[in-house]
Amino acid sequence: MRKTLLISLILALSLPVILPAQETPRVIRFSDENIINDQIWSIAQAPGGRMYFGTSNGLLAFDGSEWGVTGQSRDNIVRSVAAGKNGRLYAGTYSDFGFWQRDPVHQLHYRSLSGKVEGGMERREEIWHILIAGQAVYFQSFSTIYKYKNGQAKKLKPPGNIMFLQQVHGKLLFQKIDGGIYELSLSNSFQLLAGTDFLADKKVVFLLPSGKSGLLIGTEQHGVFVWENGRAKPWASPLQATFRDKQLNKGTRLSNGSLAFGTILDGLFILDRSGQKIFHLNKQKGLPDNTVLSLLEDRSGNLWLGLDRGIALLDLKNPLLFHTDTEGDLGTVYTAASFGGHLYLGTNHGVFYKKEKGAESGEGFRFIPGTQGQVWQLKVFGGQLLCGHNDGTFSIAKNKARKISNVHGGWATLPLPGKPEMLLQGTYSDLVIFKKNLQGEWAFSHLVNGFLGPVREMAIDRRDAIWLAHPIEGLHRVLLDSTKTHISYLQKMTAAEGLPSEKMLRLTTAEGQVFVRSGHGWYRYADGRFSQNGFFAGRPLGEISGRILPGRAGEWFEAMPGEVAFHRSGQTVALPLSLVGGYENILPLDSSRYLFCMNDGYAMLEVGKLEASTPTEWPPAQVSGMEILGSGTSASVEMGGRPVELESRENRLRFRVYQPLFTQKPLFRYRLEGLENGWSDWTEKPEKEYFNLPAGEYIFRAEAKFGQQQAALSFQVLPHWSQSRWAISAYFFGIAGLLWLVQRFYKKRLERAKRKMEAEQKRLLTEQQMQADNEKLQLDVLNKSKQLANSTISLAQKNEILLQLKKELKQLKNTPGAHLPGRAYQHLLHVIDTNLTSEQDWELFEKTFSQVHESFFKKLKNDFPGLTPGDLQLAAYLKMNLSSKEIAPLLHISVRGVENKRYRLRKKLGLPADGNLVEFMMGY
Repeated sequence: MRKTLLISLILALSLPVILPAQETPRVIRFSDENIINDQIWSIAQAPGGRMYFGTSNGLLAFDGSEWGVTGQSRDNIVRSVAAGKNGRLYAGTYSDFGFWQRDPVHQLHYRSLSGKVEGGMERREEIWHILIAGQAVYFQSFSTIYKYKNGQAKKLKPPGNIMFLQQVHGKLLFQKIDGGIYELSLSNSFQLLAGTDFLADKKVVFLLPSGKSGLLIGTEQHGVFVWENGRAKPWASPLQATFRDKQLNKGTRLSNGSLAFGTILDGLFILDRSGQKIFHLNKQKGLPDNTVLSLLEDRSGNLWLGLDRGIALLDLKNPLLFHTDTEGDLGTVYTAASFGGHLYLGTNHGVFYKKEKGAESGEGFRFIPGTQGQVWQLKVFGGQLLCGHNDGTFSIAKNKARKISNVHGGWATLPLPGKPEMLLQGTYSDLVIFKKNLQGEWAFSHLVNGFLGPVREMAIDRRDAIWLAHPIEGLHRVLLDSTKTHISYLQKMTAAEGLPSEKMLRLTTAEGQVFVRSGHGWYRYADGRFSQNGFFAGRPLGEISGRILPGRAGEWFEAMPGEVAFHRSGQTVALPLSLVGGYENILPLDSSRYLFCMNDGYAMLEVGKLEASTPTEWPPAQVSGMEILGSGTSASVEMGGRPVELESRENRLRFRVYQPLFTQKPLFRYRLEGLENGWSDWTEKPEKEYFNLPAGEYIFRAEAKFGQQQAALSFQVLPHWSQSRWAISAYFFGIAGLLWLVQRFYKKRLERAKRKMEAEQKRLLTEQQMQADNEKLQLDVLNKSKQLANSTISLAQKNEILLQLKKELKQLKNTPGAHLPGRAYQHLLHVIDTNLTSEQDWELFEKTFSQVHESFFKKLKNDFPGLTPGDLQLAAYLKMNLSSKEIAPLLHISVRGVENKRYRLRKKLGLPADGNLVEFMMGY
């Protein structure tokens, strides 16, 4: 806040302010907590593309998405790292050196080599540098060189304390402190290079190739020298004094032949082969720190800087050059123009300018007095540079500003079609007309009547209709009258005309057609309506999501978050940068350059350099790990050439991927073949998790958006033991056996059922037969009963008749006058008595009775053995429910006699006096 107030005060006082002006490659700064305060002593890139850094807090790794300190190295100063082609990452620390290597589950493990040194490693010394040359690895401290080859480590003692061992033209060279340059031969001997004794009072910080056999020798405080054929001389660079003053510390030759020198006090210098400065970067120009401790050009041709505080990456392959306002002096850049050999910038602080070419081009930006405040537009009309400003409109001539309008907020200005002497401007409140005065200068003319409102963007279509847009007030289409003083036609565009939204509209034109961004898409106006039917520069509108910014003929840009796509003749180039949100602006400065307005400065694109640059080769995406997730734990899975096999319970998985892309954030999408049919959305997250995967074969695929390359990993989740092949075989045979048993069971059951049915049928037949027999017996019994009853009735009737005959015979004998001889009389009585007491009748009765009432007599005799045959005879008649009157004739006694016999029978049977004798006999 104080800084902003100070800048505003200075600008207001119109003091001359000079700000850095050089455009440089983009500086990528990393803010991970692991690096912002660390000293970065050395840098290496592994064959897989990962970056490794030796820091004061351990071995730091970066894969493009995630930073991490290797656990075993934490809190240990790693002075040096070097990556071997065999996948080993060699490291040097205090009193130790060795290598890191990934195991089959992609975890890094450290192995010390210091114990292999013949005679032991020198105590209390640090390994400051590692050099890989052929099959040998050289670990170097200030006093000793350790040569590791074929599993053995040898200790080499140079002729004195030394600086860094380096390989130049295939030779291993180093400086002896307070001495010259020595060569380490293959026989492990040391030889002084002729003509290098002059370095005895100098500290050599780098040795680089010069020509076919020469050396470029960089010293800490004495500049740079060229040595060749035993002779040395100062390097013919205009920056020698700067190098002596800023203290060189590191140097490397880049793949394009240019040179990069890191200093202790003033950041990085990039020079051409002759020593001319190409770029200079320091903390003021974007670096996190001015002290460069290490340098490395990666495989993509970009330059890593290890600093005293943090890491920076110089995006050398980016066709864009940047001016980064790290101190906030310029402010946010909203507009720019190239005019009169100067580059003008319009920011929220005012108007700044600098000389574009010549000796003064590097002097820096200067502020134009009187322009402090928000600048919206800088544009050349009729050979004059106009500035649309928060306070009005200015005409800019060299370093002076002249106010030509007091109407606040000169947002957008356009020439009126067919009226080259008139300009139309949209402001915070009105439409303004400018005309040239007698001196040929632009001047305020008048306000247009009929429209009051803010206008932030304007466009004119092929029918000369004027389109006015504002993010809040919406979109209007107007026509001016012939005098350009009034609005003759005004139409507000709404949903009725096809706009999905009337807010936050963006406006652009192409070949006289108007295009409006509404909602999340672009719409073309035709035949009175907006629709997404149609194309912009040959591309379907439905495929364009970003902000359209027209360029020169055949060229246009699409601004998206974190990226701008440059389109031309079917070619699309992605440019990694972010414009000012809501105020995206890209300005063509001349026939070959574009300027991109940014929050912290600007970027410059030379289309010619873009054409000359080689196509970007994006590094491939790789699967770096596969973890089995458990309840609070995880286990890494070994990944080899064969598909990974997992147990059925190991079906909760996490896959880790990376793309060693460092100039922009990698984006990934994922797909699991065997489970998913489509890809996931693009994401920065370098991992994907799956839960409760069913048994089956899968292919995990990860695709990187930049490069469209895929990484794949095949694996199989084995079925549960209950679903395994042998289990399925067991199930098959078990089910077959079970079916056989079931079949057998049912067969036996059917047989049992058949036998049971047959037995049942037999039983039914038997029952039917028995029923028939019973019915027959019952019929016989019924017949016998009837017969018994009939015979009893007949017997009773016969006895009654005989008794009556006997009575009448006796009456006849006693009748006076009757003549009945006594002998005949007695014979008749004998015959009657004989028939009354016929044993044959009783036997017949007993037989018939026994057939009807089986075992009656036998049971009665058994239960009551004192019964007489007469008692049994009476009991049989009672069983038949005969009354005493009916029984009397059968026993040929009187009724009273029957009652007496019944009385005696009751007593023999033990029945009480009130007991019913007939019921007893019938129920017996």
